[in-house]
Amino acid sequence: MKDTILDYKEAYKIKIISKLNELEQKIKPLSKKKYIPFADVFQKIGSSCALNKKEIWQWLFILDEDGDIDIIFSKGIILNPKLKRLKVGI
Repeated sequence: MKDTILDYKEAYKIKIISKLNELEQKIKPLSKKKYIPFADVFQKIGSSCALNKKEIWQWLFILDEDGDIDIIFSKGIILNPKLKRLKVGI
């Protein structure tokens, strides 16, 4: 049972990272900013993963602790450059 829960969390983490990669690819050519604004993060993750704002924050802090993203106070997030080379997707 415990392995199933860990696999579920890992799968959800991969899905969120994949959506953030998609969002970054969409935003980067249109913006000079080096980060993805929180409004765009909440829109993309909330609509594609069916999460509310509180749950998104929880996932962002998990991803930050794991080194997958950096949270920029009151601005947005930056993806870890290593993740940009990965082809993740569910």
